[in-house]
Amino acid sequence: MSALEAARMGDEIGHSSAWAGLIAGACVGLAIGGAILFTVATGGAGAVLIGAAVAGGVGLGAGGALAGAEIGKMFEGSPCGEIATGSPDTRIEGRAAARAELDVLEHGGKKVAQGSATVFVNGKHLGRRTEKAQCGGVVSQAAITTFIGGETLTLVPVEEEVPSWLLTTLRWTALIAGGAALVLTGVGAGVVVAGLGLAGSLAGAFVGAHVGEAVGGLFGERAARVGEILGEFGGSLLGGIGAAKLGERLGWIRPPAAEEVPLGRRGPPSPEEVARARAWTDEQMAAGPAADPAAAAKLDARIAENRAAYERVQRGELEHPNTTPERLKLAVEGDADGQRVPLTYKDRAQFDRLQSDIRNVFESEGITDATVQQLGSATDGFKGNPDKPFGFWSSKSDTDFAIHSDQALVQAQQAGAPYNAKYGIFKNGEAPSALNPEGKPGLSNTSLGSKLNALAERWNVEIYGEPNPSNGGFDFKLNGPREPNGNFPTIYRGPNAVGAAPPAAPQAPAGSAGTAGAGGAGVSTDPRDGGR
Repeated sequence: MSALEAARMGDEIGHSSAWAGLIAGACVGLAIGGAILFTVATGGAGAVLIGAAVAGGVGLGAGGALAGAEIGKMFEGSPCGEIATGSPDTRIEGRAAARAELDVLEHGGKKVAQGSATVFVNGKHLGRRTEKAQCGGVVSQAAITTFIGGETLTLVPVEEEVPSWLLTTLRWTALIAGGAALVLTGVGAGVVVAGLGLAGSLAGAFVGAHVGEAVGGLFGERAARVGEILGEFGGSLLGGIGAAKLGERLGWIRPPAAEEVPLGRRGPPSPEEVARARAWTDEQMAAGPAADPAAAAKLDARIAENRAAYERVQRGELEHPNTTPERLKLAVEGDADGQRVPLTYKDRAQFDRLQSDIRNVFESEGITDATVQQLGSATDGFKGNPDKPFGFWSSKSDTDFAIHSDQALVQAQQAGAPYNAKYGIFKNGEAPSALNPEGKPGLSNTSLGSKLNALAERWNVEIYGEPNPSNGGFDFKLNGPREPNGNFPTIYRGPNAVGAAPPAAPQAPAGSAGTAGAGGAGVSTDPRDGGR
């Protein structure tokens, strides 16, 4: 080690700029994170991605603080005092020599903590410039022409300028930033994803720290430490991203929809647009076939059959092979809040997430009058299509939704979505055929429809394990009739929803079919719906 100037009584002790660097680094990191969050929040991301951006911003702030503290140590700060005592019989350039482990500072009685391993004064190691005092400061002023050799030896424990607990907290906050953002973008994916994200972050941090240290070491010891911190943090982010990609490939993570946009971005359609769409729908409904009394009677019979089966299950006279009486009761009669939770969902928490996702879609379109109801056997436990044999709901049953909204009709009309008067629904579109090689646009070609399709694919993966299951999976249909059907549970109801609020529990159990004459206006009896 190079010789250092001898320390003496009256020489200044100064702290580094570690604290100033920490604060400045945190501000820079948070500013970058804030810019990312602003971009995400205003450029097309939903609440989930905003949450991930917040997590990443916190990580950037922590990583910036760590790097700033290390860089700050490279620069001297303002003096904090002087060495107050010295040797009684040894003077260096007119001042008493300062001895480690014995001589004290002006503030708090702290001692000179470090000194030369080979040079002694009065049996104590001689202190030198840049060596530390017990308070964590360093000797910043010393002799001009007297240099002392030897390695630095620490004789008294040195306090950290920045508390070690704070550095540890910042380090772990920065390390898990990648994993935290991963968990947020895969909401509900569970402990496996949390572990995957953390493992990826830690692995990336380990590699990044070594690479950063090696590169920084080319420019000196301090630069090596800064490189280690920056490499560790950068590696943790890259590791978390890599783990996210692996999780998506393995099907463990539900990626956010690319179509998510900030809430209220479009704004509601004008009253004139709504009136035109309503009149257009009424014309198409009037041009369709009249309700079939025989079909209505068949549906009523199936509803009664399903109701009787439900009551038998509750009395213990019939065993449902795919659910429990308690869970079936929650689907049919609802919980303490009156909310029915269809059998599709494993618990209320999962159902609440679906409600939140649907609400985000409609709010992003500025549609405030929508009522969304779930149809099918998951709402009462039994198949509702009267054209098919009586049967039980199963986890493979499809999941249909009816949308009632005048404002949504505007998009359907503007897209020219075909209306099926027989079933009271707007088609999602028509595939190309020999008669119509280009196909025909439908609800799927609207902004609302494309977002609902993306939402359906995400939930198909969560419920059925694949984005496009053979049973049809989640399917959203825009209904022509404005009144919701009281037999079905409401999944979402906008603040200006049309029609009267449907009851929480049905008058009779919900089937998956309906006709205008059976209180099921606009509810599909289309055999292509699979009988549910």
